[in-house]
Amino acid sequence: MIAGWRLKHHEQRAAAPLFPLAIWRSRLIVAGNAGNLIIGATMMGISAFLPTWIQGITGGTPLQAGSALAMMSIGWPLASTLSGRLMLVTSYRFTAQLGAFLLIAGSALLLLLRADSSIMQAGMTAFVIGTGMGMTSTTFLVSVQNHAHYEIRGICTASIMFSRMLGSAIGTAIMGAVLNLNLALRLPEARDPMQKIMSHETREALPADRLEYWTGQIATSLHWVFVVALLIALLTLWVAWLMPRQRPEAE
Repeated sequence: MIAGWRLKHHEQRAAAPLFPLAIWRSRLIVAGNAGNLIIGATMMGISAFLPTWIQGITGGTPLQAGSALAMMSIGWPLASTLSGRLMLVTSYRFTAQLGAFLLIAGSALLLLLRADSSIMQAGMTAFVIGTGMGMTSTTFLVSVQNHAHYEIRGICTASIMFSRMLGSAIGTAIMGAVLNLNLALRLPEARDPMQKIMSHETREALPADRLEYWTGQIATSLHWVFVVALLIALLTLWVAWLMPRQRPEAE
């Protein structure tokens, strides 16, 4: 907190501040940064833990896990392209809210995954999440760039990217803590159960009853991680509501 006050004091006096106060006086710019912070945090719920589910719970291969996760990378650019056109005929708010609903829907689909779920189901879940992320992140970025004065436009763009990276770090920490806490409570005597069921050699060496029990407990633990991802994703709807009902050309 002391460091934060020192930074604020320095930025107020600096001739060329790193974070001009004008950034934090604009509700739209603050909302854009908050939105990307949330997107970055939500993204880790699928990037880090969906492959873990596929390999650990369903017994899939790394190739299958990567193929399912790649669907997010397909949905993201497609939705980004669509959002650019959609903003021109609707508004920032409508496009951001549509993306938020898709992101929330995709995060909710994570909770429907079961041990016998197909790779196709996991891939479609990743695709829906990717479309939601692409639509919301593009809307937040474009709205901030159009709103910011040209003298600070580059700083505002950089702050958007920084917010997403910061969100990824925060999301990883929170969801990793949730997973570790659940594993400690559910499998207190097991040593590295996650690594053992994800390794094909170790998985095959485990007794059938132990493997079934561990898989069930780890699946429940991962579901709690997905619940946290869904709760974080719900915040994007609030941020989307802060977007103005304007089109890009109306700026």
